[in-house]
Amino acid sequence: EKAEMEKGSAIYAIVGRTTKGNKPWYEFQQRGKMKAETQSLPFAEIQLRFPPYVQKLIKNYDQKAQAIESGMAIRPITEAEVLKHLGDFGIDQQLAFGKIRQMS
Repeated sequence: EKAEMEKGSAIYAIVGRTTKGNKPWYEFQQRGKMKAETQSLPFAEIQLRFPPYVQKLIKNYDQKAQAIESGMAIRPITEAEVLKHLGDFGIDQQLAFGKIRQMS
């Protein structure tokens, strides 16, 4: 897949999504063109014209967009979550707070 992405005019990034007539259209960037130069095609046409790795790029773009829309990307981290995570590495609460306070 990485080799296919490195080819001359291969798609290397999905930069946008719109809906036209109940069909998703994706905006993408291709190698050999300027970053400001993008193209848009409907998903069905992308499936027919481009290799499977492009569908993975689209899937990743959609997942990232969904996370941002749901607020997951900006969810605040709580103290309890941090302590639970540190506990997975064998760092207890007392050690975590002691070391953190010494750093500041």
